Amino acid sequence: MFDKSLTVSTTLIVYATIVCLTALFCFFYDIKRLFRVKPRLAPTWYGDWYHFGFFIWGIILIFLFAQRGTIDLLIRYNLVSGPYWAPIIAGAVTQVLMFAFIVLCYKKLPDLYPKNINSEDTCHGKAFLQGIFDCFAALPVIWLVGLAWGSFLTFLKKMGLPIEIKPQFIVEIFSKAESPALITTIFIMAACLAPMVEELIFRGGMYRFLKSKYSMPMAFGASALFFALLHFSLISSLPLFVMGLFLAKAYERTGNILTPMALHATFNLNTLVLLLIEPDLTLMQQSGFLLNSLF
Repeated sequence: MFDKSLTVSTTLIVYATIVCLTALFCFFYDIKRLFRVKPRLAPTWYGDWYHFGFFIWGIILIFLFAQRGTIDLLIRYNLVSGPYWAPIIAGAVTQVLMFAFIVLCYKKLPDLYPKNINSEDTCHGKAFLQGIFDCFAALPVIWLVGLAWGSFLTFLKKMGLPIEIKPQFIVEIFSKAESPALITTIFIMAACLAPMVEELIFRGGMYRFLKSKYSMPMAFGASALFFALLHFSLISSLPLFVMGLFLAKAYERTGNILTPMALHATFNLNTLVLLLIEPDLTLMQQSGFLLNSLF
């Protein structure tokens, strides 16, 4: 008799093998060329704390009110069916409003978001492809950190500490989603909308500004820390911090914001493909893949 679980396991093994081999090749190739390739350096936002604070507070207010307000409206007027559509639509609305706010600042209020987001001599196509490469080069490190961090939290939980270890809500939704429309919407958000908006905020905004006030390592660490904290997930916090460091490194390498966007999008896309092949989160975690860093 046809064994569906065997087919799924085989597909997972084949896909995982391809990703792992590609990641290892990119990782070692990246180390080899690390001392030969001169970074272009990302532009710096030379501004004051007042303007930066106004920009950040604008993002925070949208984050706080748009998501909750959208969910309340959808539920109050019974505009969606099922338990998953409301938070997904609310997340999409929040991301779109954040993007609109960034564009407004970029176009009309340059003191709140300076226009020199890319180095003048960068090629957008090469920068995007570099981001895909950088994602695979970063995967071995992010995976190892994720496994070590997950094992450490599991140990603390077994010792009696009240630690809740679970994936992010969006990962749980995707693993249980059966609607093709819902799955497609999540793919669009993860591979396009979220990477674009988050990189404009954390690398194009926060990192550029902090680099003008502190040393580059401090700017790396602070932007990565806030990036990790925003996701409100203990199991994801350390891997996301490490990912934030790689995203800033990618931005510095090409001086083009498309590079960290492509890295972020590729990472999210890989996570979703893994979940699409095997929705069982327990099996996926046992396979050694980090599934807790989506968005």
